[in-house]
Amino acid sequence: MDWVYMLECGDGSLYTGWTNDLAKRLAAHQSGRGAKYTRGRAPVRLVYAEQCTDKSAALRREAAVKALPRARKLELARQWETEEKAMAVAMDSQEARRRMEEGRLYLPGDEAIMAEQTDCLEKQYNYNATRPHEQERRAALLREMFAQIGENCYIEPPLHANWGGRHVHFGSGVYANFNLTLVDDAHIYVGDCVMFGPNVTVATAGHPIEPGLRRQAMQYNADVRIGSNVWVGAGAVILPGVTIGDDTVIGAGSVVTKDIPAGVVAVGCPCRVLRPIGPQDRETYFRGRKIDVPLE
Repeated sequence: MDWVYMLECGDGSLYTGWTNDLAKRLAAHQSGRGAKYTRGRAPVRLVYAEQCTDKSAALRREAAVKALPRARKLELARQWETEEKAMAVAMDSQEARRRMEEGRLYLPGDEAIMAEQTDCLEKQYNYNATRPHEQERRAALLREMFAQIGENCYIEPPLHANWGGRHVHFGSGVYANFNLTLVDDAHIYVGDCVMFGPNVTVATAGHPIEPGLRRQAMQYNADVRIGSNVWVGAGAVILPGVTIGDDTVIGAGSVVTKDIPAGVVAVGCPCRVLRPIGPQDRETYFRGRKIDVPLE
């Protein structure tokens, strides 16, 4: 999906850009990781967005908007704000659902959306009420709840998911300790042999920085992707739009705000790469303790 957008920076200047992921790009600008022009000009807020048919159309429209005089850009922003407010009032269930799936601003409290979501939560309630010996029932419930789940996956109850796993895709051999929270308003993709420590949160939903939109309870969603053989330590939080590469370790308590590459140890708030996984990790496993079992 291709977009042309315009931001108003903290110093009153306007920035026009193009993206194929509006929510993720906006989050990058707001965190200071966007275009060079917007860095150091915080806060930035979205004042105009237009969906285009493809990349070439978006680039042409971007050039056209950039060429407009400032007065015309401000007029364009006012028109867009008026239309967005009207949309918030008039947004029906079909429109809300479409915008939810496209990662655009929408009203999550729509009655039809809430009814569907509640049905999913009923199954989650049943899962969390299972007894420890009911392993077959747990596995059957997960197959009903999740969009996709591979073999030999185990999730310690309680599991908390906004949609009960409706938008969650697990590979095989995934293990999650107690209190895994999946804010699955958008899709969460998890590879094979992933481990989640206790109290991990994976969030795909966010809310606008702009106060007026938050008063309307507006929301947007962005998919999260976690590769295979990733270990996410206890209490970590993974935020919307993030991708984590294969074999990576996310340290306990980390807040992952941006993509993390494959094959690294990353820690902190915000989470940053500490070091690559290397030869030393094939010799010791914890504070100098030697590995005394066969390696693959």
